[in-house]
Amino acid sequence: MQFVTVTCAEELGNALNAALTWAAGLFGADPVDLATGLFVSRQTDLVIPDVIPIVFTRTYRTNDRDGAFRPFGIASHPYAVYLTGDTATFQYADLNLEDGARIRYYRTSPGTDYASAVMAHTTTPTRFYQSTLAWKVLPSACPGCVPHAVWELRFRDGLLWRFPGTVQPPTDPGPALESIVDRNGNTLTVTRDATFGTRKITRITSPNGRWIDVTTDANVRITQLRDHIGRTVSYAYDGAGNLSSVTDVRGGVTQYTYDASHRLLTIRDARGIVYLTNEYDANGRVSRQTLADGGVYAFSYTPWSAPPPPPPSLTLTQYIWPKSVFATEVSDPRGTVHRYEFFGSGYVQKQVRANGLAEEQTTHLEREDATNLVTAVVDPLGRRTELGYDGFGNITTRRDAVGLPEARILAAAYETVFNRPVSITDALGHTWTTTYDPKGNPVALTDPLGRSVSATYDAQGNLATFADALGNTWTLTSEAGSLTSVKNPLNQTTVGFRDAIGRLVSIVTPAGRRTRSAYDAANLLTTGLGPLGGVTQLTYDANGNPTALSDARGNTMTWSLDSMDRVAVRTDPLGHSQRSSYDAAGALQTLTDHKGQLRTYTRDALGRPILVRFGDGSTRSYTWDAADRLTGAADSQTGALSRTWDALNRLVQETTPQGTVAYTYDAADRRTSMTVSGQSLMTYTYDAGNRVTRMARGTATVTLGYDAAGRRTSLVLPNGVTTTYAYDKASRVVTLTYKKGSTTLGTLTYTYDADGNRTVLGGTWGRTGQPQPMNGATYDAANQQLTFGTTTLTYDENGNLTTITDTTGVTTLTWDARDQLAALSASNGLTASFVYDGLARRVGKTLNGTTTTYLYDGPDAVREVGSSLPVDYLRSLAIDEPLARDVSEFYLADGLGSIVALTNAAGVVTTSYTYEAFGSAATAGSTSGNAIGFTGRELDGTGLYYYRARYYDPRLARFVSPDPFLCAMTNVPPLKAIKRNPQVVNAFAYVTNSPVNQRDPLGLTPECDYYRQRCKETGSFYYCTLAPPFCERTPRGPVANCYRQCLQDFDRDVCVPIFGRKDPYGLTGACAEVGGHAACMFGCVISVDPPGPPI
Repeated sequence: MQFVTVTCAEELGNALNAALTWAAGLFGADPVDLATGLFVSRQTDLVIPDVIPIVFTRTYRTNDRDGAFRPFGIASHPYAVYLTGDTATFQYADLNLEDGARIRYYRTSPGTDYASAVMAHTTTPTRFYQSTLAWKVLPSACPGCVPHAVWELRFRDGLLWRFPGTVQPPTDPGPALESIVDRNGNTLTVTRDATFGTRKITRITSPNGRWIDVTTDANVRITQLRDHIGRTVSYAYDGAGNLSSVTDVRGGVTQYTYDASHRLLTIRDARGIVYLTNEYDANGRVSRQTLADGGVYAFSYTPWSAPPPPPPSLTLTQYIWPKSVFATEVSDPRGTVHRYEFFGSGYVQKQVRANGLAEEQTTHLEREDATNLVTAVVDPLGRRTELGYDGFGNITTRRDAVGLPEARILAAAYETVFNRPVSITDALGHTWTTTYDPKGNPVALTDPLGRSVSATYDAQGNLATFADALGNTWTLTSEAGSLTSVKNPLNQTTVGFRDAIGRLVSIVTPAGRRTRSAYDAANLLTTGLGPLGGVTQLTYDANGNPTALSDARGNTMTWSLDSMDRVAVRTDPLGHSQRSSYDAAGALQTLTDHKGQLRTYTRDALGRPILVRFGDGSTRSYTWDAADRLTGAADSQTGALSRTWDALNRLVQETTPQGTVAYTYDAADRRTSMTVSGQSLMTYTYDAGNRVTRMARGTATVTLGYDAAGRRTSLVLPNGVTTTYAYDKASRVVTLTYKKGSTTLGTLTYTYDADGNRTVLGGTWGRTGQPQPMNGATYDAANQQLTFGTTTLTYDENGNLTTITDTTGVTTLTWDARDQLAALSASNGLTASFVYDGLARRVGKTLNGTTTTYLYDGPDAVREVGSSLPVDYLRSLAIDEPLARDVSEFYLADGLGSIVALTNAAGVVTTSYTYEAFGSAATAGSTSGNAIGFTGRELDGTGLYYYRARYYDPRLARFVSPDPFLCAMTNVPPLKAIKRNPQVVNAFAYVTNSPVNQRDPLGLTPECDYYRQRCKETGSFYYCTLAPPFCERTPRGPVANCYRQCLQDFDRDVCVPIFGRKDPYGLTGACAEVGGHAACMFGCVISVDPPGPPI
C-alpha cells in the first residue's frame, strides 16, 4: 500500500509523457534495441522482497563483447556488474553493466593517484547521470580490524554501490559489486568465492537476512539459485556454453537455441510453445522476429556512413560511440511501418509512427549535446514542450505549449544531498514544499495554504507514523520492508501476517475478522479464505496464466489460452463459453459471446479502435487526432458526438445530438467554467490548495468550506440551506447537520464498528426502511439468483436477467446485442426502452410512451429534455452529487450520497426519502418529479436504478446483469482483492453486499485501475475527473489527480495484463510507477492520505 502519493504535474494520460521518458534507449518488438538492432532479453527468475529486494534478472544481449565472463554463458545478472579502467593514472573508469553496456566515469579531482580519485558520469540521461565514483576507506568493522577500502559509486538519490578497493585490478573483469547501501543504511551483500576472483558469487543476502545461494559449475556458470525458503531455479548449458534451459520455481522449463555466433534463435516457453524466433542480418542485427501466432516484426537499418563526430563538449578520446545506426524502420505484424532516427549517441531524435500512412505521427526530440538530456519535444500536433535542468539533471522548469495561447511554466527546486524535490510551483504560482530528515525521508509536506502533514520513519526507512494537519496520527509497523500493522487515530489496529518470504498470508481486522491466503512457489495466489470460511481457489498453467477459478460454493470458471497466452475461450460454471480471436498485433478482433452473438473490432494502423460491429448489425465508430485523443464517437442507433481539445489535452467542447457542453480551464488545469446548451454559464472558484470553494450558475451560488485536513466541512446551497460535516479522528463522517439560517432542519449521525463499518444511523433524520420478510433465495452455479422469496427469475446465456415473475405478474427485460438493457415491459402495462451513445452513456429513455433525452457533463446528466420543459441540474465536480434541480428543488444528501430530502427556494423541506439498506425507498411529503435517490443515482420508474454500466434492482439487492469488467474475456477478479473479500468473484453482487458503507457509481467492480483503462480509451477526460467518489474518500484533491489517488487506495499491479505477452488494452502503459519520477518526469505535487490496512 502506497501512503505518500506523488501526483505528476501533468496527467499520465498525456501522450507527451511517453516522449519525455525516452532517455535510456528505445526498444521495439520483443524486444530489440532499435538504435543498434541488438536483441536484448530480460527475465526475472527470483525475487526476495526486503527494504532492498533481491531481484535476480537474467539479461541477454547479442554480440556481447564480454561473453567469456558472463555467469549465464552469454548472459548476466545485475549483481555481476564490475569496474574496469585506467589503473595507471586513474583518469577514467568503466562500469560494466549486465547487458554489456558501459557507463564511463571521468576524473573530476586533481591528481593521478587512486586514493584521491573522484570520477563522475555526465553523458547519459540514465539513473547514472551525475553519479560519482570515488575511493573510500570504510571504518573498521571491529576494534583492531583492518579498515576496508572500496570504490564507492554514489547515485544522485544517495544509493551506494560498493566494489572492492582493488588498486591494480585485472583488466577484465575488475572489481565486482560487493554491496548495495540505501540512504537509510540498509545493506544488501554479495558474497563471492575468492578462489575465483570476482566472478563467482556464492550468496546474496538482503538487509534483513533473507538470501539466495548461487551454485556454479567448473566454468563458473550458474547452475542453480536457491532461496532461504527452499525454492530453486536451475540452469543448463549446451556444448558451446550457451544457456539452453531454465527450470523455474514451479518446475516449468523454458528452452533456448542459438546459432554458431551465440545469437539467440528461439525461445520455447514452459507450455512447450516456441513463442519467439529471431533472424539476423550480416551485421548481427535482428532482421526478423516471428511470434507464436505467426505475427512478424521486420527490421531494416540505415547505418551511419561514417562514425558520427562526438559532441562539441567531448574529445575523441572521451567519446564512446555506441555503434548505433542512423535510422531503423520496423514493420509490425499489422504491416504498419514505424521509423526511428537517432543521434550519434544512440538516443532517439525523431519518431515517425505509421510512416507514410494517413495516421502518420511524427515526434521530434532535442537534446543537450554532452548530456543527452531532453531539452525539447515537438509532438505530432506541432506542440512544443521545453525542459530546463539543474546541474544534477533534475527538471527545474517545464514549459508547455510554447508559443500557444495555453503556454504555461511549471517549476521545481531540489535539495542537493538526495536530489529530492523541496518545492513544486504550478503555473499559477502556488507552491508545495517538502521537508526531509537527514536520511532523505519526507517528514513534512506543506501545501500553498500552509497546511502541513508530518511523518516519521523507523530505522530502515519504513513509514512509522503519519499525522494529518489536525494532528490525527496513524501508527505503522513493518517487517523487512512490508507493512504488518496499521493503527488508526482511534487505536484500532489492522494486522497483517506474512510468511518467511514476505507474502501476506493473513489479515486480521480490528474487529477480529480474519482472511487467509496461500500461494504457490511463484507467489501466485492459489487460495483465498474469507472471514466466514468460504474458500476461493485458482489454478494456473505452466506459464502462470490463470486457467480456473472456483468460488466458495465450488463453482468453477475456466479459461483456455492460445499460443500467445491470450484467452481464446472463457467458460462459465454453467458451461456457457465465449470465444475471442486477435489480430496480427494481438488486439482483440472478434468476440463471440455466450449467446453466439459475434462482435468484431476494426482498428487503424496504430491499433486504435475505429469500428465495432455488433451481432445485430449496429455499429460504433471512433475517430482520433494525431495526439491519440478521441475526437468523435458515432453510434449507428443514436448518432455522433464530437470532441475538441486544447493544446494542454483538456477537453474544451463536446457536441452531441442532445446539445453542447463547453469548458474553460486555468493554467493549473482546474475547470473554471462550463457552458451547457440552454443553461447559464457555470463558473468555479478554487483556493490555493486546488479545492473548489464556489460554484455559480446565474444567480445560483454554491459555496464549500474545508478544514485543515482537507475534509469538507460545509456546503451551502443556493437557497441558503447549509450542510455541515463532522468527522472522527479517522476522518469518517460522524455527523451531518442541515440548517437554514439558525433553524436546524435535521441531523444524521453515524456510529462505526472497529472495522469502520457503519452500525448505527441516528439523528433526527436517522430513519431506515425494513425489507419485507422472505423465505430465502436460491442460486445457480453462476451465482444467478433463481428465486427470491416467492419471486422467480430467468436469465439468458450471457447472464442478463430476462424475466421476473412475482405475485403481480411477469416483468420482461430485453437486451440488445451489446448486452445493454434495451427494453422492459411488465404485466401491469408498464413499458420502457433505452438507447445509448457512442460512449455507452444512456442518452434516451422512453417510459410509457414519454421520451426523455439526456445531455452529459462527463458521466453526469446535466440536462433532461422530455415532453414538458427541460430539466436542468446543478452539480458539483464529484460524480453523483446533484445540488439543485431547475434551481427550484435543492438536494440534501446523507453520508452515502443518497438524497434524504428536497428543499424549496425558501429552504423548507418539501419531500423526504427513507431507504432500506439496499436502496428500496419510501417517499413522504410533496410529489416531485425528482428521480435521483439512492447513492445519487436515477430511479427509472421501472423499479431499477441506472448505474451506468449496469442496472440495479434494490428489491433483489443485486445487479440484473453481470459485471462487464469481471466478465471480460481477459479479466479475472483482481487477485489481491480476493484476499480482502472473496465476494469479488460474484459478478452480480452490489458493492460486495456492503451497501451502507460503499457505493458503485459506474456499476463496475470497485477497482480504480478499470477507471484508468476507461480514461485511456475515451480520451483521458470521461472518467478521469471522477477520482474522489470512486475512491470513497470525501473530499479528495484536484480532479486531475485521478490516477495516483485511485492507485493508492487499490492494488497497483492489477492493471498489468493477467493474460498475454502483449498488451492489446494498453493497460501496461497506463500502469506507470506510483510515486516514481519515471512516471512523472517532472515536478510532483505531494499529497498524503491516511494509511490503510496492510493489503
